[in-house]
Amino acid sequence: MTVKPGKTTTERQPQFDIRDRMLQVDIGKKLLLIVYLLMLFTLLGCGLAPAALVYKALAPTLEQPLVWTGVVLLCVLVFNYGYIVGLLILRVIIPTPKEGLYPNKPNGRPPIEAILFMINTLLIKLRYNAPFASALPAVLVKLPPFAMIYQRLFGPDTPSTTLGDTCRLLDPYLIKAGKNVQFGFGSTVLAHFYDNRGLMLKGVEVGDNAVIGAESMICPGVKIGHHSLVGVRSVVYPNTVIGPYEFWRGSPAVKVKDLKPGEVIPEEGAEAKAEKEDEG
Repeated sequence: MTVKPGKTTTERQPQFDIRDRMLQVDIGKKLLLIVYLLMLFTLLGCGLAPAALVYKALAPTLEQPLVWTGVVLLCVLVFNYGYIVGLLILRVIIPTPKEGLYPNKPNGRPPIEAILFMINTLLIKLRYNAPFASALPAVLVKLPPFAMIYQRLFGPDTPSTTLGDTCRLLDPYLIKAGKNVQFGFGSTVLAHFYDNRGLMLKGVEVGDNAVIGAESMICPGVKIGHHSLVGVRSVVYPNTVIGPYEFWRGSPAVKVKDLKPGEVIPEEGAEAKAEKEDEG
């Protein structure tokens, strides 16, 4: 029996290649999750060890409820400081990726820079999603003695302060912001983009006294000038340049107007409402 040559084998081969690549990516994600667990348990050990020592030393004094409560709160504080110190140690050990375009390999596998980027992403996740009570680390890293060293090692490079983790700076080591920058509640700033072509890393710069509206998204390569304003729930597309004293909003964000020093921006719909009242 002769087998007629057909297109079946040649046509199906790319499909098997794609499935194989998807399987490799899936396995890679699982390995990264294992790395995440190892980092998490390491940080838990950094926090629990000193907290356990404090509890053991003060255990004989635990007679009154008020004393017991105070000791427990002290242990919680010691745990969070230990967790923060562990984060700093991991930050020093794990290198940060540099800006650039890193295409996938010919076989479809991600570049080594993408793997390094994902490990950094997991480290940032551990910073934002600390176990038990993430509210404490969010404040402690912005106060002495950790504020300066955290800003230098983790980023972002800015003298501005937020009241806890009210915004998401997903790639803080590639983000620069000036003085008195206001990051609106729920806003997101990211400096990466990844698709089937590869990984792109490009920093974000924000000038002095700029305001980023609540729930807005600032994409890679964006430059925002001083005293500028990004409206609520806006999406500033990659590589957009917003000049000083400019008001942008929308998705994608577009320039609305130039601002004058001290000018107050009306609320959404306020201008149209005022026009209707004038007509009436």
